[in-house]
Amino acid sequence: MESIEFLLNVLTLANLGAVFYAQQFSPVSLSMDHWALVTVITAAAIYIWMGLGTRDIVYCGVFIWASIGIYLKTEGITESVQIAAITGAALVALTVVWLVAQRLRWLGNSSQ
Repeated sequence: MESIEFLLNVLTLANLGAVFYAQQFSPVSLSMDHWALVTVITAAAIYIWMGLGTRDIVYCGVFIWASIGIYLKTEGITESVQIAAITGAALVALTVVWLVAQRLRWLGNSSQ
């Protein structure tokens, strides 16, 4: 069941962004760049929260992969959005490192 919830998070954010971009609609009177920043920051927070809550490293990896894609795409992406994307990827990657360390610590304690 958790896999469906994860997929819905990704699809909801991606589809909202695509619809807003296609319609040139910016919610709450934000520019498209500001809306992209809000979306990237919100997504990073969701992925960190869900990653810590579920301890799912693969789920966090999806955000890291998508954020690196945003960072590497230079056409139509402003520098501020690229910086937010790579910063979000770094924060989620730190979450993954913490989760791996927790698993290793748990494995070390259970073998004693």
